[in-house]
Amino acid sequence: MNDRPTGQRFSLTYISQGDPLEDSDTMRYRLAKLLGKDKYQPRKPQMKYGRRTSGFMANPSALPALLEEEIGTQFRTTVNGRIQSSWVHFLRKIPPTKVLDTITVAYRGMVEASRQGDFIEQANRILREENIAYEIDVEGGVHPVIDRAYAAQKQAAILGMSEPRYALSLARINEVDGALMASPPNYVQAIRSVFGANENLFKLMFDAHRLDQRSANDKIGRLLQANYASHPSMQRSSAQILRSFGGWIDAAHHYRHEEGAEEPSQPAQELAIVLISQGLSFVRWLVAIDKF
Repeated sequence: MNDRPTGQRFSLTYISQGDPLEDSDTMRYRLAKLLGKDKYQPRKPQMKYGRRTSGFMANPSALPALLEEEIGTQFRTTVNGRIQSSWVHFLRKIPPTKVLDTITVAYRGMVEASRQGDFIEQANRILREENIAYEIDVEGGVHPVIDRAYAAQKQAAILGMSEPRYALSLARINEVDGALMASPPNYVQAIRSVFGANENLFKLMFDAHRLDQRSANDKIGRLLQANYASHPSMQRSSAQILRSFGGWIDAAHHYRHEEGAEEPSQPAQELAIVLISQGLSFVRWLVAIDKF
């Protein structure tokens, strides 16, 4: 059986991208080409003989004017003594922060929801493919990507937490980004927030006082064994996952604040991201169990 990915660019499949980048010339060029497409330009009424017709046409000067107003940089650029009105030249000359601002301002200027959504999808694809350390939310805001595996885990975890029942746990998850983006990153606080999300869920599910390995093994174990009673393989697999959860609880406990105890030192980034990502996957798991 051939398990190779199909239809993907060679460089994206086989070339290691390394750590995410803050900026790149290729990213800027691709964004410029995207922003220059007629379908993303604000629309203005078509005119004939000074009268408005029933159709609309692209207004390529509207977004540059909006950008000049919002980010304070002239769109036109002097190149070899000549004035150029070009997205490529504009994005080449502005600093990285203004490139990111341009994405948000352009999104707002498009007005029409169908064009906005498509633009965000395509711009996010460019950032991913060029290994840029940012992502764009559904309203055009740009955010740092701390770690793509972490980002995927977080998104998967919060998808099932829209009910009011999970509001407190979701609030704890939403604290994590702020801790990770602090200068320097506060990994201890991020781990505590993820632990808090798990503990809140556990207390909610079982009317328990605290989350520890013994309580988790007892209460979750009985529920899993009962729910998978007619599936021996699922019973065994779920028991292994529960043991992993217990190990994670003990590992995370080293970074919880205990009254009268010395404040733990910050863990290395690689350890912190593993603890946080695994904790988010367990949040997702607990929500699924809660919905049995």
